[in-house]
Amino acid sequence: MSRGFIASHLIGSISSNNVNNFHEIVKATPRPQYSVADKNKNCQTWLRDVVQGLVNAKIIGADALTKVDAVPKEED
Repeated sequence: MSRGFIASHLIGSISSNNVNNFHEIVKATPRPQYSVADKNKNCQTWLRDVVQGLVNAKIIGADALTKVDAVPKEED
């Protein structure tokens, strides 16, 4: 866990037959870089992008986005 870890929040579950698809979406989602283009991105925005990909692939339900958006965000 990172030094900034505060808490975990359940946003959904993934069936065992979607684990490989889950891993592929996580790997394919671009991580924020230290660049001007990514100045408004961080691990929290990356996670939302991952969840959006999982919803788009119908691996988890769309309610997962609502749950992610309800998690308190760390301010810069």
